[in-house]
Amino acid sequence: MFARGGDGSFALSGLAYSNDSKGGAFVAWISPDRQQQRVFRTAPYATRKIAVASDGTIWTIGRELTDGEELNPGHDVVRRFDAEGNLLGSYLPKPSLMRDGSRQHPALLAWLVSARGRVGLHSPLSREYIEFSLDPVVVSRFPGLPLEPGGRLSGLALCDDGGVYASIDRRDKSGVKRWEVASLDRSARAWKPVEIRSGSSALPWMALAGCEGDTPMALTPQFHIGSLVRAR
Repeated sequence: MFARGGDGSFALSGLAYSNDSKGGAFVAWISPDRQQQRVFRTAPYATRKIAVASDGTIWTIGRELTDGEELNPGHDVVRRFDAEGNLLGSYLPKPSLMRDGSRQHPALLAWLVSARGRVGLHSPLSREYIEFSLDPVVVSRFPGLPLEPGGRLSGLALCDDGGVYASIDRRDKSGVKRWEVASLDRSARAWKPVEIRSGSSALPWMALAGCEGDTPMALTPQFHIGSLVRAR
């Protein structure tokens, strides 16, 4: 996993293995000028998604595993690091995100995004959108995007003006694949459909790729590496 910060820095996470095949989770940071690199261990916590906040801190969502076992079922799922690898904070104990007796970890299928002054997390398994404001860190929780059977969250975008957008893949009753975009109405605490720019809805698929300032951007299959188009 990797993420790019607004200042041009990069953060990435992964697993490294020793000669005896033991794996260790790590996070790495690369400076905007690419002249500095830092790598720090996070084991037994392993990152599933990563984001760089507007203040330069590194945010992650993940789980704790020791030799493949979850020895601390109450571990915090979200963690915040500085570029030196110091743990600045941890949030959201796993039990607070579990729903309806699910045995799946809430970090699975989750999305983590950042914008000016905030970091957003959507966990389909927890059916919540959770947002962290910065300095000080304040947690706000909203209902997650409701997904119909067979529906899949394919992208999440958080814009500088606070707009939150999600793209959904689904199949209609005839089995044809469709996609939609919804936005979070904060005052109503509900997700509402977004009208897409004319012509875009005919594309076979589209997934939100983030925001450019206050505008959500979407990735399409028009080119091999994809092109970005604006949702209206």
